[in-house]
Amino acid sequence: MSLNFKNNFDEFRERNAEYGKAATEAKPVETFAAPSLVRNICFIWPDGKKKFLNYAYLISGEYLPEESAISLIFTSDTITIKGFKLEGLFDDLIQHLPSFISCSDPRYNETLAEPEIIINDIAVTKNE
Repeated sequence: MSLNFKNNFDEFRERNAEYGKAATEAKPVETFAAPSLVRNICFIWPDGKKKFLNYAYLISGEYLPEESAISLIFTSDTITIKGFKLEGLFDDLIQHLPSFISCSDPRYNETLAEPEIIINDIAVTKNE
């Protein structure tokens, strides 16, 4: 190693007072500064329960207008979403756009002022 390189490294360390602190002050959990390309969908119930699944494991989906339902088959679970005006949600699911799908209590359906989508039930069934 050349003496010139060592001097440049020491100079760099002196200019950057934060150098070396990262190893001694490591946090137990760190996150990326920007979102990655991984796409997940999170289902949220009125009681605060949440479940997320990765879009990569979504095998198929089916819109059932006569039942006002959407059925999503993942490798591990089948998710059934029931509500009103679900066709737009189904179209968005095809493109993997929704990141959160929240369920609301049916008693609030009439108080919602012309929403695009109303979701009243999200059922999870384990696949065999």
